[in-house]
Amino acid sequence: MFPQRLKALRKEKKLTAKELGEKFSLAESTISGYETGARKPDMDTINKFADFFGVSVDYLLGRTNVRNISQMHGDVDPEIEELLEKIRSKGAEIEASAILRTASQLEKEQLQDILKVFEIIAKNKNNQQ
Repeated sequence: MFPQRLKALRKEKKLTAKELGEKFSLAESTISGYETGARKPDMDTINKFADFFGVSVDYLLGRTNVRNISQMHGDVDPEIEELLEKIRSKGAEIEASAILRTASQLEKEQLQDILKVFEIIAKNKNNQQ
């Protein structure tokens, strides 16, 4: 399912395989390999594709037909949507995709707590570098 979804999303953005590859510092042949199923990207690349196309990893992998979190819940509180986006950005930074898969099912206060934890982790990570 991933190859078909990647190709469809690329075409929706009106990008060639070469143009998409350039955005991720990948060869056109690598993108073509992903789209034919001859190659499989690592999770980091899959997460980057999902972020770029504005879809969930589960959608990209074919585990759901729901493209993004807001579609799962219909009308989403803008504050919750903002928290989810902040968590996604921090989560990608520290590779917390397992938490992000369930984040859409949490309450606003729980999302705020997760964001605080991610911010502390990111700050500690930056201090160590």
